[in-house]
Amino acid sequence: MKEAPKLYSHIVPWDGGLAPNPYWEHCTLAICKPQIRKLGRDGDWVVGLSPKARGHTFVFAMKVSELLTF
Repeated sequence: MKEAPKLYSHIVPWDGGLAPNPYWEHCTLAICKPQIRKLGRDGDWVVGLSPKARGHTFVFAMKVSELLTF
């Protein structure tokens, strides 16, 4: 039986274009969130929110569809 997808959250303190990196063919979390990179599996979701001081507003959502290496 396939495990249900997990939902991970990521606080985006500032947007420098690296985490998440939405450019080119993949949206990645290459430089942060090692636990998500370690535990995330195909079908899981990652939701990015702004910091509490900015109201935890929605920044992005991405579905894990492929696990990449550096």
